[in-house]
Amino acid sequence: MRRLLPVLLLLLACGHQREPDAIRKPDGTKPAAVAAPAAEVRAFDSSSARWNAYAQRVALRPQEERTRQVHADSVFTIGRHRVECHDTDRETWLKIDGRVIRLAGKVTLNGVTDRSPDSVDFANNRLWARLYRHGEKELLLLALGSEPCTGLGCSVKEFLLYDVATRALSFFGSFRGDDHPLVLLYQNEFAFVAEDFSGDPQGSTAMTFRQHLYARAANGRFRSVTDAQGRPYERVVVEEATDDRYPGRQRLHWFEPVR
Repeated sequence: MRRLLPVLLLLLACGHQREPDAIRKPDGTKPAAVAAPAAEVRAFDSSSARWNAYAQRVALRPQEERTRQVHADSVFTIGRHRVECHDTDRETWLKIDGRVIRLAGKVTLNGVTDRSPDSVDFANNRLWARLYRHGEKELLLLALGSEPCTGLGCSVKEFLLYDVATRALSFFGSFRGDDHPLVLLYQNEFAFVAEDFSGDPQGSTAMTFRQHLYARAANGRFRSVTDAQGRPYERVVVEEATDDRYPGRQRLHWFEPVR
């Protein structure tokens, strides 16, 4: 029996080998998911870089801008236009060149979160204003937020596009979107890139950002732009927040080459 004991101990030691260091951290925990292959990361990064370069190239430059954050009862001029922002206990309303715009009951044209339009009733804080000109046409763009805000509500912004010639209103919203959305030209008309969000805001599931193209119609309001088959012009970015192997995916269908 004494002769068998060393043999048994040797067999037990061989049968209880550690996992290779390559798949276990020093503290005994398994490492995070393996990073994406370099080629895959470059493919996503390069497509995003192309879009960013394109956006900078085609973006219309505002003729004038007011960026000072002002709270209730703000009055300012931009270009030849007078804008008032009023927030009372009863309601929030704007006045542009004498036209009163009550925000109660107004909703966004785009689906801000999970493709659902957003109410702009609580947009009581003017963040900034821009004036665009193209030929004889003028467009006012106002960014609005809520004050005070808490949690995820602080990531929501509303945008008012005011067509000066027709006095038409178009409201858009964004959640975790670009603070300064893209304004460009489409078929010689003002165009606006609106952004939607869907997924889990906490990042436990994939998050999808959709950027849709809207353009000014003859009545001054903005409408979604599609191709001849009815397919909308859009850029879709999916971020796999819980999987480090995939930094993101992009799908692009646009009215012109993006370079």
